[in-house]
Amino acid sequence: MKTIRGKLLLVYGLFLIILIVSIYSSYVAIDAQHQHLVLNDIFLNQKLLIERISQNTVNVGNTAVVNMMYFDIQREENIDKIEDSIVELEIINNSIRNLQYEKDGEIIPLKFKGDFLVIFMEALEDFGENWDQSLETAKWLLNKENIESLNYENVLKKYKEYNESLFKHQDELIRLCREEAERNNRYAKTVEIISFIVSGLTFLFLIKTMEVSFKKPLYKIVDVFKKMGSGKMNVRLDRKENDEFKLVFNEFNRFSDNLAEVKHIEDEIIFKDNIYDIVSYMKEKFDKYIDLKSIDIFYSDSRNDNYMISYDGFEFDRKSIDQISIVEEVKHTDSEVCVPIMVNDRYIGYTRIISSSKIVDRNVEFIKNISYKINMAFYKSLLFNDLLSIVTNSLSDLAEYRDNETRQHLVRMSNYAYIIGEKLKEKDKYKDLIGKSYLDELKLAAPMHDIGKIGIPDEILLKPGKLTDEEFDIMKTHASIGAKVLEKMHDRFSKYNITYFNMAREIALYHQEKFNGSGYPNGVKGEEIPLSARICALADVFDALTSKRPYKEAFSLEKSYAIIDETVGSHFDPDVVEAFYEVREKIEEVYYKYRD
Repeated sequence: MKTIRGKLLLVYGLFLIILIVSIYSSYVAIDAQHQHLVLNDIFLNQKLLIERISQNTVNVGNTAVVNMMYFDIQREENIDKIEDSIVELEIINNSIRNLQYEKDGEIIPLKFKGDFLVIFMEALEDFGENWDQSLETAKWLLNKENIESLNYENVLKKYKEYNESLFKHQDELIRLCREEAERNNRYAKTVEIISFIVSGLTFLFLIKTMEVSFKKPLYKIVDVFKKMGSGKMNVRLDRKENDEFKLVFNEFNRFSDNLAEVKHIEDEIIFKDNIYDIVSYMKEKFDKYIDLKSIDIFYSDSRNDNYMISYDGFEFDRKSIDQISIVEEVKHTDSEVCVPIMVNDRYIGYTRIISSSKIVDRNVEFIKNISYKINMAFYKSLLFNDLLSIVTNSLSDLAEYRDNETRQHLVRMSNYAYIIGEKLKEKDKYKDLIGKSYLDELKLAAPMHDIGKIGIPDEILLKPGKLTDEEFDIMKTHASIGAKVLEKMHDRFSKYNITYFNMAREIALYHQEKFNGSGYPNGVKGEEIPLSARICALADVFDALTSKRPYKEAFSLEKSYAIIDETVGSHFDPDVVEAFYEVREKIEEVYYKYRD
């Protein structure tokens, strides 16, 4: 019996048998005790009645032997008692013969059977013969006509002998019944012992079954899931016993193999950069899970031009289309499944997977399980391709400008801005505005604050002396130039929900504004200036003060701090300056690390 179900059925059957046997043995013991009590009651009453009849009859007989004159008196005194006792005794004797005993209106069966019934009935027959002789003798002794018989005294003596024999027969019946009761008790105890032994063996069998059939496989399952929880996915479950757990293990192994294969497919999809390689691989590997006919990709690029790439397993077809549909979640019909291409809540397009046969639930579930990787793979590929276009066009816009500042200046300035922003984030006023993504964007965008300077002529940008008013007016245009360039980049990257070019535009446009409104290009003041620009304004000026320029030498840290102190509230936001000084040690670490 190899199956767990069979073993459990065997255990349940044994326990049921044990329960039945236990109940039966208890019933036998109780019934034997009950029968014994009934028989004690029967024989006690029987003995009392026989003694009463015998005593009363002997009294009458003794009176007749001693003085016949008192016979009638003695007979009248005892005859009713004798007759009543005889009637009662006959009832008891008949009950025993019929194996039924009436007590308190209830008929109690005497459950004699087998060899004991034969022996008991033989003994009962002997008792009955003896009783019949005793009864006939008693009637003879009580008959007045027999008083004068010379044999009366001998008959009386004989009657006493009959009664003694009668008591012996009754004792024999009691002994037989007592032995039968004891035998039944021994039988019940034997059954109980056997039941106890079988219970123990069944319990041991159950423990063994639990150990082999449940504990070991469950521990294996727990161990496997622990390994899976720690990231090890290529796990298997093996079992020699040909039971239900082996079926479960085999199904798990098939699941694990499929999971590993699906993961491999996902990894290959996400690692491939070329969209055509991705589609080709999908067509090759998906056939095991869905009867692929073709794969179509509908997408819109950063210029909002719409395209469709179609692959049927033999050749690719790429063409422009007028518009694309909106697919917000995985959906399917009888012949196709559509997966949206969405990243950062921005919709780019969708993938349509067409099947040669009817789509069923398992096909849909497979596509749903890897839909995220499909989505990411196509997003990455489309983004990569479009980035080339975005960067190329942006560089074309910037080609007419150039910037002559050192790379170290940009590194220092962006780090200063990030450190100041981190400190401001701790303040209640800015904790809702500044998050991790804000700081990341700030660090990325800050280096582009002076990108517009590449549009300023060398004779102005690199002039060692003081600029004339006309030259300074030209220099001021670098803020607007940079903002325009970055605005174009922001417009293109916003297609992919990448917004840090917008912050870069704000910084480029506003970083020369002053807190009191005396800056340029728009003369805005206070919190009308974006926080990112207010931060970068201080970071830029501090680096300019502490760095060498064509028109000046580098100032010391102390002198630079003094200049900043003089312009708090006029040039710089007091909150930004306060944060700047609170992280002064970090600022100076960057200063010394990236000095020119």
